[in-house]
Amino acid sequence: MTQSAQTLTDIEAALIECIQDSAGQQGTLTSTSNFVQSGLLDSFAILSLIMQLEQQFAIKFTIDELTNTELQTVSGMAQAIADKLAQNALN
Repeated sequence: MTQSAQTLTDIEAALIECIQDSAGQQGTLTSTSNFVQSGLLDSFAILSLIMQLEQQFAIKFTIDELTNTELQTVSGMAQAIADKLAQNALN
């Protein structure tokens, strides 16, 4: 499966795995989980997660995008990744 053909569910599953790896634990995360406010990841882990996602999905986030509180939830971040993949597929 190519990255552009991944479904939102696939992206959410990959994101949850990355967050759990970054947190060093297997907690219960859902699409509505806020991994920032929950304290699951500290600021360094969040930056590492962003860099990992950018590399894994061949995307880049802008500073303005990263300040969007919607990206603090699994579903919000997954949607942003899906949107970027769709945009990359058009280019």
